[in-house]
Amino acid sequence: MKSQTKNTPITGDEIRKTFLDFYESKSHLIIPSSSLIPDDPTVMLTIAGMLPFKPVFLGLRNRPSPRASSSQKCIRTNDIENVGVTARHHTFFEMLGNFSFGDYFKKEAIQWAWELITDAYHLKPENIIISVFHEDHESEKIWRDDIGIDPERIIQLDEKDNFWSSGATGPCGPCSELYYDFNPEKGLKNIDLEDGDRFIEFYNLVFMQYNRDAEGQLTDLKYKNIDTGMGLERMAQILQKKKNNYETDLIFPIIQKASEISKIDYYSSDERTKISLKIIGDHILMLETIGNKSNQVRKTPLTYANYEDHYIVAASFSGSDKTPDWFHNLSTYNPYITVDSIRFEATYELIDSQEKDFFWSLLDEVYPTFQMYRQRTSRDIPLIKFSKA
Repeated sequence: MKSQTKNTPITGDEIRKTFLDFYESKSHLIIPSSSLIPDDPTVMLTIAGMLPFKPVFLGLRNRPSPRASSSQKCIRTNDIENVGVTARHHTFFEMLGNFSFGDYFKKEAIQWAWELITDAYHLKPENIIISVFHEDHESEKIWRDDIGIDPERIIQLDEKDNFWSSGATGPCGPCSELYYDFNPEKGLKNIDLEDGDRFIEFYNLVFMQYNRDAEGQLTDLKYKNIDTGMGLERMAQILQKKKNNYETDLIFPIIQKASEISKIDYYSSDERTKISLKIIGDHILMLETIGNKSNQVRKTPLTYANYEDHYIVAASFSGSDKTPDWFHNLSTYNPYITVDSIRFEATYELIDSQEKDFFWSLLDEVYPTFQMYRQRTSRDIPLIKFSKA
């Protein structure tokens, strides 16, 4: 997919690069994505871009830099019943974020967010609605007086919607969210930000200044911090002008391949079939191998789990007694893998029996049906660890 104009980022790769380049120009250190399995006993999975920095926010670890930015891979299961049903919910997603550890605070975070979306992503101000925590008058004033947002475009919401935390305990604070309005011609009267057909929240600015303990009490953190999150898939939907996240270049190639294998046309399918294909696209990597006999490129969509910088897959073949062809093809040439629209050459190794229980637990968390596949066959299903070559 080519950019529509020379300067407007359109593809998923361009959107990600634009975000990281923008904040690098603002003296942010670019931090690689961390493991989906966090070093944090309070959560099972990496659910947000801030989670790797949680010890920094709590003052338990030295900050890597006063300012940082990342594109963090995340998994959430709290909205799993909405995956494939709504336009924007996923289990696996990528969160772009910029962070301040006791450095800048509300004013700079808001100013740079506005500069990014209007100057770098070229979104029109008339398409943007702002929400603020109803007690956070400082943020409302910055949006209104410094940025020049029409007060009718600033919506005050309660703690349920605009006070963010990473879990039951830990760092938290009021937030300000940016929404894209797909139908600004409907005007500003009686705005309902829960209208998913008209609005999508795409950038959340969290003013991380408190710690919540096990009793629910809030105490001030040592420093006032900034934690933000922009959904890469949501921004792709906006800039690529798609009806949902699944039809963007980040996910749709997987849906197309699954449709091809199933001999289904996505666009003419009924809604139930489309939902099924979207669920497949939600958490799949595309494996390219060279056929042992045909010497032709073979593409196979596979469910995977992240572990550190590796991708874990199972040669399950849906619990068949036969090992899938793609597994045998691995011995021909190094495979290529596409994840989140990024294609790269990969190396692989078989996971030995002593480690299998651990890696099966990761895969079962992503796709519980793997447990049923293991019950279907007496075959010892191989587990493979892929890494960038």
